[in-house]
Amino acid sequence: MAGVLRLEEHIPQLAGILAKPDDTLAGEASTALIAFQSDEVVKAVAPYLAKDDSFVYALSVLEYIKTEASAQVLMNAYNQTDNLANQDMIFEAIAHHYSKDSALVMKKHLENEYQSGMVELEPVAYGYFKILGLHHRDLSFWKQVALENEMEFREGSQTPIVVEEKVGRNDPCICGSGKKNKKCCGK
Repeated sequence: MAGVLRLEEHIPQLAGILAKPDDTLAGEASTALIAFQSDEVVKAVAPYLAKDDSFVYALSVLEYIKTEASAQVLMNAYNQTDNLANQDMIFEAIAHHYSKDSALVMKKHLENEYQSGMVELEPVAYGYFKILGLHHRDLSFWKQVALENEMEFREGSQTPIVVEEKVGRNDPCICGSGKKNKKCCGK
């Protein structure tokens, strides 16, 4: 088939776009790379995880490629960085792989006293440990935090939106008197 574009031949070029200043293009490249779900993509994207200008896009690709190689690259990146905000984000990406091999990294991170605030660690940790059936002394606390977050979200999403109609001076008064607003309540 002449003229058919085979994207898998362009994985290195797609990975290189992650470091470009064009967020729209980097987002599209991330989506395309995730669709491959291959270790070839993991290998091409891994170097971009160590660069500030491509970290977030590379992390999102590796978070959503569900292979052992991807989980391993994420654990290596976690161990190689001293940036606490990046560690929090890598922690979340590792958790979403649900690999028992990453349990030690997960426990190590949860022992840190500092949190960057980039990630709500408790719900992430609860999901990881609960889904894998792993015990942790803080499991019930994490569950409580996750439930509280869910309740706050639900309560916030049920707040009614009130749209106030603007009444003009010559419109009928909103009290129902039949008079113009300017000669009744709108004085």
